[in-house]
Amino acid sequence: MKNHNSKNCLEHAPNENWWAPVWVDFLLDNYNREKMGSAIWLYLYLTAYADRQTGQLLRKYDTIAKAMITSTKSIQRWMKILRDGNYIETRRLVYGFHIQITNWRPVKGKNGLDKNVQS
Repeated sequence: MKNHNSKNCLEHAPNENWWAPVWVDFLLDNYNREKMGSAIWLYLYLTAYADRQTGQLLRKYDTIAKAMITSTKSIQRWMKILRDGNYIETRRLVYGFHIQITNWRPVKGKNGLDKNVQS
């Protein structure tokens, strides 16, 4: 097992105020946990890096694997689980993938917009 430390994970954070919108109903739903298994960690990673308004991101499997300190094969396996479970949709690009988190709900602040939107 690889040595994991929080400093390594934070080096890949979008900024020092890194956070991700995860809905309570998703976390408490046993169906999702059973259906996703270990792929839930990839789903949380994708949620953290997705555009806050659209739920979209562009990534290569090896970029994700490096950030998550795991193998590219694991990322491929987890992406398949997420696609088959309709948690994400992917489209192959020349360099990487366009990933859309399905059923995305934009994050809204008091004025209706997220002040921390990543565009």
